[in-house]
Amino acid sequence: PVLGVFFDTAYTGIGARILRLSAGEGAERAGIPAGSVIRSIDGLKISDEVAAIVKIRSYAPGTEITVVLTLPDGSSKSYKVTLGTAPAV
Repeated sequence: PVLGVFFDTAYTGIGARILRLSAGEGAERAGIPAGSVIRSIDGLKISDEVAAIVKIRSYAPGTEITVVLTLPDGSSKSYKVTLGTAPAV
């Protein structure tokens, strides 16, 4: 399953910062802005992008998850996102 984001691998803070979104995927459809930092997914605190990827991959495609973010303006917001299907490699 995919959230539809690319993470900022240079980010060293707590959480997983979203560098950019995949067009038409769950995060974009939910209205999540690039530059936001994922703080938790379904109540599990996210320490870094690896934790976010592991958590997202624990779900089936089509699952609706709750993602809590710190937005680029510093405010906090919760989004409901439906996970998509990862493309075949």
